[in-house]
Amino acid sequence: MVLPVTNQWQYLPTQVPLLDNISKYVTYHEGTLPLILAAPHGGRLFPTSIPDRTAGNGTVTVTDAYTKDVVLGIAKKIRERTGKSPHVVLLQLARTKVDVNREESEATDSDAGRMVWQEYHNTIQYAIHKVNQNHDAGLFIDIHGHGHPENWIELGYLLDNQTLQLSDEELNHGKAKSEASIQNLAKRYPDIMFSSFLRGNSSLGTRLASTHHLRTTPSKQEPNPSQIKKYFSGGYCTQAYSSSGDFDAIQIELPKPLRFLASGRDQVTTALCESLAWMLQTFYHVDMRAK
Repeated sequence: MVLPVTNQWQYLPTQVPLLDNISKYVTYHEGTLPLILAAPHGGRLFPTSIPDRTAGNGTVTVTDAYTKDVVLGIAKKIRERTGKSPHVVLLQLARTKVDVNREESEATDSDAGRMVWQEYHNTIQYAIHKVNQNHDAGLFIDIHGHGHPENWIELGYLLDNQTLQLSDEELNHGKAKSEASIQNLAKRYPDIMFSSFLRGNSSLGTRLASTHHLRTTPSKQEPNPSQIKKYFSGGYCTQAYSSSGDFDAIQIELPKPLRFLASGRDQVTTALCESLAWMLQTFYHVDMRAK
């Protein structure tokens, strides 16, 4: 996906310290790692100058509460642990006004909303550009929240529930590998089976489940969600930014207990800090040892 360059680019600073804003509706913290953390649905600003989205088929306006806190918590713990920082992109505008995890034509009903959509995605593209300047590959993590009764972490790789019911053999040799949001990762490591990146020993899900005891799907412990259960496989941002150069993308859907409770947020930010550091160390050739 190539977005038209707008004059928003000139306002993006070359260095942005953590917790400094660049605009009213989009917050960007420039990092040093090949890791971009984003929270597109955690915004709580409701300006009257931007009309509400018109309700229609598929229109979702609920806020993914505390996802901004989770993203900032992960970033803070990574920096404290390693002295290095991920890039962070946060939308402060409420989802009732614009949904940046949709195509532009579906995201909003106003020109003002479209400007925010453009600013958000230009900011992510700027972060991708900075990663590509200094690293051979990058990882985009999109943080969301769900209210499904299983209360597990759902990792979205653009593979639906039906596809995840396939055997490892079918996943390794079928079209899923070329459709997944981690297809670039699989290409860089052809000696590792694709299913291992998805739900085996090389997967984020298995790391979260085995090392941190967080129920996660897909993983070795929960290889797939049952076909009768709801599951989010990844949205527009996961699709768009898994095809940006040599980038991989994963949508992370967090259950309410890991977002609404301070103890849950501490648990999941600690787990994701360690697990993402493990991924960067193992597959992106970044020294993530504790400083």
